[in-house]
Amino acid sequence: MIKIVESPGITRVILIDLDNCPGELLRIVSEADESVRVIGCHGPKEPHVGVGLVPRLARLLSEQRLRIQSMAQGGKNAADFGLTFWGGWLAGQLPPETEFVVVSNDTDLDHLVSLLVNSGRSARRVTAATQRVTTLTPAPTPASPPPPTNPRPAAATSAHSAPARPGPAPTQPAKSNSDSPVQTAVDTFIARVSKSKNRPKKLTALKNCLKSYNQTLNPNLIDTIVRHLVQRQVLTISGKTVTYQGG
Repeated sequence: MIKIVESPGITRVILIDLDNCPGELLRIVSEADESVRVIGCHGPKEPHVGVGLVPRLARLLSEQRLRIQSMAQGGKNAADFGLTFWGGWLAGQLPPETEFVVVSNDTDLDHLVSLLVNSGRSARRVTAATQRVTTLTPAPTPASPPPPTNPRPAAATSAHSAPARPGPAPTQPAKSNSDSPVQTAVDTFIARVSKSKNRPKKLTALKNCLKSYNQTLNPNLIDTIVRHLVQRQVLTISGKTVTYQGG
């Protein structure tokens, strides 16, 4: 059990729910490099494995880069309990910057992701539908908006020109592109923490929590979101400690 974390340079742990995402194991192990460790858990029913990948699986298993955990006692959500155990155990063994990716269609595993994030870890859950673009590569950041074009200056009118017709009433300037994702992220955070008793109490955990809630957000906006939360009196920050209004 210990050898799976002995090698240096581990940057990502992938926890796969083989009860509902068995097909993702085959793709992940065919792409994972030496910086990735893969843990797959399943209940009484074993996942089917293509013959062509047996040598690859055997090598990863022998190198302790892959572990398949069978929950022998079975029962409802047996694989979820296995993944939760491994997520917690590995979080205690690996460096703080190690990322945890949970591959499952089961929303109950969001509890595992929440616990990892609130302990200061970078963690997220992806489904079989989104897995192909998010598991082995960082979450995409939105492209920078194009610079605004300067309006052409109005032509000067002479003293003998006909008076200009009154134009439509001026409209309110649109919000800048950078405000929209920030405001959305702030509103999302407020909505989710208001229903949760397990709130991030450290600044690092708060930032990881914001990244987890907004996976496509530009990471450079995280500090701006934190400032907005303070300005709206959702929370206060003293050093590295986060305190929420109303307790």
